Amino acid sequence: MKLEVQGGSFGYPGGRPLLRGISFQVQSGQVLSILGPNGAGKTTLLRCMLGLLPWQEGRTLLDGQPLANDARRWQTIGYVPQQKRPALGCTALEMVLLGRSPRLGLWAQPTRRDEELARDCLERVGAGALSGRLCSQLSGGEYQLVLFARALAVQPRFLVLDEPEANLDFKNQQKVLKVLRRLCRQEGLGALWITHSPQNALALADSALLLNRQGKYRFGPAGATLTGENLSWCLEMPLELCRVQAGKSQGWCVLPLEDSGKGREEWNQQESP
Repeated sequence: MKLEVQGGSFGYPGGRPLLRGISFQVQSGQVLSILGPNGAGKTTLLRCMLGLLPWQEGRTLLDGQPLANDARRWQTIGYVPQQKRPALGCTALEMVLLGRSPRLGLWAQPTRRDEELARDCLERVGAGALSGRLCSQLSGGEYQLVLFARALAVQPRFLVLDEPEANLDFKNQQKVLKVLRRLCRQEGLGALWITHSPQNALALADSALLLNRQGKYRFGPAGATLTGENLSWCLEMPLELCRVQAGKSQGWCVLPLEDSGKGREEWNQQESP
């Protein structure tokens, strides 16, 4: 199964075009990491892709067909937005059960099986102990894990996550990465996620989409796209990647270099390779 955007463009009324002719795709079993500075349109991109905002040009396809604009869309895609506290008081388990809504009939009530599945989703993200606690009493990081579990509750084929590791401490960030890796590698889900951490993207991504503030983008395999040059262009500052090996573990370190004096406009005007 493949989720893709073809020629997507969008701009808010009265503003400059935010996204210009963007095309990318992600296959089942793969992870696409999306990076860019604040204001580059990362969240807007996800909202357009999901049909929450209308593309001005372009389209979203699922296996070559336009993404359905009905309940079938949410039976295929689990969405984790940037966290916002619920207006009504509910427990973590009740919040996760809301993720079952696209699978239930109109006016249907969750069954015992739905509750068991919701509890399992909390366990899968390491938040089983939170099931009976009110969401209003959870920390930001705990609530983020609950939203992650809610996205899993629909039993999707793709996960779309907007900064899922935001507000999490280092240990829980690694927990989220581990869960995503397992869901994609072992269970065959596809995932698109926005992250502000190049290190996390390098640790997880099969492919990467880099956005800048001028509506330009770079997309391709992670190894060819997540380079020091491309990240410097995207994040508007000089960076260098260093591979780190410690025992049997290895990873990446992203080092900011001494300011080269290049301004934002010069980074933005740099042409794609």
